[in-house]
Amino acid sequence: MAKIAILSDTTMTIPQEFADKHNIYTIPLYVIFDGQPYKDVEEITYEQFFARLNTGEMATTSQAAPGDFVEKYEMLKAKGYDEIIVTVMSSKMSGTYQSATAAIEFVDGIKITVVDTESTTIFGGIAVMEMAAALQQGKTSEEAIALLHQLIRERYVDARITVDSLTYLQRGGRLSRVSATVGELLQIKPILTIIDGELKVIEKMRTFKKAVQMIAQEALKENPKQVFIIHTGDEKLIKQLRQAVELTLPGVPCEEFFLSPTVGAHIGPTGIGLVWLKNYEK
Repeated sequence: MAKIAILSDTTMTIPQEFADKHNIYTIPLYVIFDGQPYKDVEEITYEQFFARLNTGEMATTSQAAPGDFVEKYEMLKAKGYDEIIVTVMSSKMSGTYQSATAAIEFVDGIKITVVDTESTTIFGGIAVMEMAAALQQGKTSEEAIALLHQLIRERYVDARITVDSLTYLQRGGRLSRVSATVGELLQIKPILTIIDGELKVIEKMRTFKKAVQMIAQEALKENPKQVFIIHTGDEKLIKQLRQAVELTLPGVPCEEFFLSPTVGAHIGPTGIGLVWLKNYEK
């Protein structure tokens, strides 16, 4: 049986304990403050990143370069792996997929497959974890990759997120300046999700409280077996959503995860969301 490693970019937010048990390694993207790049999660923590955003600093982001991937591929080959499955955030959100693919031609002696997850955050992380579990249960790499795509495309994994300010989405190019200005004036709170690999506004609420309640109600419709709160460290927002989840989905396991700095740079310091996993046939 082939020895398979998974290499996932840091936007996927995979718990380290799970990663250690399932041969999952990470490659960081970059966040940049005042021209100084930092490796996502590795050189700047979640807490440090969002603390700087809260002081008014603005961050930009950069994809991992082909050379970064070559280094990781060679490292995994040296560890004795026969195959690498590379799982990266949506190619419609980042050029990381192109970097990962371009790096393959510089590495010999190991099979490398790059997978566009068409997602990001724990939204994609859940699918990657389910894929990793399938590999450990004896599925082939092709079968496991097909499962990941099934979970995303058929929306067995789904998500909703809202933000208290539209400024960061507009500056990051995710929302037009006009839409952002009008939204701020009207105090609109957008409900966002990922569809076909792109972040899209699917609903607009007038208050943050109503947006949070709607997110929990959307999860309830799907009868999830597990939910995940994704956040930017704002304890007040986390408490609001957790209370809504406990009221709406009593007994459903709920964990909390930071958004990665790379994603947080586009969401801003006041983002909160819910990701859920539905039952599916393995």
